[in-house]
Order: sequence, then C-alpha cells, then structure tokens
Amino acid sequence: MGMPKPSSNRGRLFYFTWGVLALFGCAAVSQARLQVFDRTATLDRAKKTKRFTLTRPEYARRGTIFDADGRPLAIDQDTYELNLSFDRIPRTDAFFLDLSAATGIPATDFAQLAFCGVDHKVWPESLSASQRREVQDVKTRWKADGVSLDPTGRRTYPLGEAAANVVGAMMDTSPLNGLERSQKTVLEGKNGVKIGLTDRQGNFLPMRIDPSSLPKRDGTNITTTIDSDLQEQAFSEIRAAVIKNNADDGVAVIMEPGTGNVLAMASYPTFDPTGGSIAAPPDARRSTNDPVVQDRLEPGSMFKILTLAKGLNDGKIDPTAKIDCEGQL
Repeated sequence: MGMPKPSSNRGRLFYFTWGVLALFGCAAVSQARLQVFDRTATLDRAKKTKRFTLTRPEYARRGTIFDADGRPLAIDQDTYELNLSFDRIPRTDAFFLDLSAATGIPATDFAQLAFCGVDHKVWPESLSASQRREVQDVKTRWKADGVSLDPTGRRTYPLGEAAANVVGAMMDTSPLNGLERSQKTVLEGKNGVKIGLTDRQGNFLPMRIDPSSLPKRDGTNITTTIDSDLQEQAFSEIRAAVIKNNADDGVAVIMEPGTGNVLAMASYPTFDPTGGSIAAPPDARRSTNDPVVQDRLEPGSMFKILTLAKGLNDGKIDPTAKIDCEGQL
C-alpha cells in the first residue's frame, strides 16, 4: 500500500479545523442569543419553573435582657423544630436516610409516617443551628419543598425562678409576663425572607436576589438595673420567710436610695420560666404575676407618718405629745 499524499492530509486538517471553529462559533452565537438578546425571556422561564429559585425565611432574634453588669437574664436558644409535609417530599429511603443523618431522627420514623397516609408532622425535638444548616442542605439537594424549620421560641433564663416574676417568660412564641411582655415591642424583631435564584448548591446568587426580599430585623437588647447576686439573695430570703411563717406570699425589693434604681425585686410563690412545674403556689395564674407592681393594696400606716410629719412641721403638736385617736381627728 502506498503512503497518503501530503496535500491530502493538509486538506483534511484544514476542513477539520474550520469545522471545529464553526462549532465553537455556533455555540458562541447560541449563548449570546440566550444570555444577551433573550436574557429577559430566559430568566422569566427560569422563574416560572422555580427550579433554581429559593424562598428562605430569615428568623429575627429576640432581644436579650441583661442585668446591670451585662450578665444575661433572658436570652434566645438557637433551636428549631422540624416540619414535614409528606405530599411535598420525596418518598424514598435515600431521602429519609439523608434527612435522618441531618436531624438524628430515625429514618424509619419518616418512612412509617409517609406510607401511613399522614399529611403533616411536627417533631418536638429541638434541632441546633448546625443541624438546621444540614437540613437546609438536604432540602436543597432533594428539592424537598415540604421540609421547613421554625424557631422554637425557647429562651434561657440563667436565674431561673429567682427572677421569673420580674424578667418574665415565653409561652411558645408569646410573652407570658414580666419584662418579656411589657417590653414586647422592643424585644421582638421582625422576620424577613430572602427570595432569588440559587446555584446547584442552594447558595443565593448576589446579582439574582429578588427585589421582594425583606431583610430580617433583630430585636433590641435591654439592660436593667437588676443586680443578679442581690436578686438571688432576695429571692432566697423571701422564700424562706414565706415558708417559715406559712404565709400566702411575700415580696422583697432592694432599691438604691440615691437613684431609685431597683437592684432586686423578688417574690414568692413563683414559677419555672423554662416551662417546668409551678413552684408550690396555690394559684398558678397568680404566681406568674409580679405582686410588687401588679397587686392592689389599700393605703396602710405609711400615711400616719405623713400626718405626723405635717403636724410637727406646722407646730400643731410637739415630739412629746400623746394623742389618743379613736379613728379620726
């Protein structure tokens, strides 16, 4: 057999090169048409499919309540609860195993509920912030719109029942009493939402954030005049006094004379602000009140002191005078 002629090889290389260039040219023209000339229509079609569009709620953090030294009296727990709508998630073992790895909830629990006709389920187990991120990754990978995470609204109260009546507590996501309730508009923030196109990993594209997105606004922190050490001591003493004297209740207030700052405001009976059992009150509803500022009492003997001071000031009586009062004078 003879060798091919050089001119024949050069011809084939010529046509092959121009063929490749032509293909690249067609691809460039196609991408230019898609990304430049038909850009708006392409984005509209992408938005309609919602394949790469993500709507993610951004939860506001409730403000922290501090004592006078900057120690927290009430602070948010960064925990979440899992919500599943079974008609909007993949019903596959692989998905359930993936979700189980992120939450620590057995995959069999998900599978049993999914195939028993349950529509919706909320798990009481609290998920941490890191678990929340893992669940979000699972949701994005599987396009599982039926997976959602809501903040539990739980708060940590370092002084416990010692400051429960003055600091207050949360019931679910609603303030029950104390500063938590009276300062509700200051402490609570406003949830936001982020809407936009995402990449394949579920990360928002900075230039593709929808204008309808709303940024979250965290609540404002509050610093009180309470001294935590004095608060605990006052509570310990008033609790002991109430129990020793078999009294219905008791209060103790410590104030700074020069400023009027309240350093401690304790009362007993009280309650567990974390949601535990009420601490030995006969009336659970009343135990959540702060009797120092909420109870109504008739004027007492303090007015006798004011009357005596007025009499001494006007010279109507002298310090050695003896007065027999039968009820009015």
